[in-house]
Amino acid sequence: MMGLGIINRLLLFIAALLLAVLALLGLGAALALLPEAAWLAQVRWALAQKETILVLAFLFVMSLHLLGVATRSQSGERPLLDKGEVLTLQTEHGEVQVALVAIKNLLNRTLTEIHGVRAAEVIVAAGRARKDALLPEVTVKVNLVLGREAAVQAASDAVRTQAASVLDTTFGLHDVPVTVRVADVTDAPVKGRRVV
Repeated sequence: MMGLGIINRLLLFIAALLLAVLALLGLGAALALLPEAAWLAQVRWALAQKETILVLAFLFVMSLHLLGVATRSQSGERPLLDKGEVLTLQTEHGEVQVALVAIKNLLNRTLTEIHGVRAAEVIVAAGRARKDALLPEVTVKVNLVLGREAAVQAASDAVRTQAASVLDTTFGLHDVPVTVRVADVTDAPVKGRRVV
């Protein structure tokens, strides 16, 4: 269960603690360590309380939520970039693992060097490899902020070409779909670059 948040971990802790208590109580009843009349009286009293219904309803909803969290990552959902996933590449000398963050950072630096691109936000996602393919399915989405001097078509084509070139030459990833979205066109001056 990768990617469990704090709330999910807390719920999982509560569920595990309750399961451990129930297991101990069941073990005590099965081994006749607890007198049957005493624990049956306690169970009858607890079932007569309204709070028991609320607690059981909460436990049921919590169990459904944890079940959903546990199965969500196995349902073919593509992993997100910021969760620390790695891409395993097969080479002639063995496997190489590349963090998706490394691909994102390289593309961010490279794409902002293109004329007219003021900012680039790259999102890299990797799915599972198909049975007939050696490499996993990788997709790249690029959100751009362009300068007013740049032609949108030319800049987006240059970004797509440069991203495909970096992915091919640096990482050996061929035919990766690169989706370009122009998020803004600005007149703001270029930051961080100086002409010498």
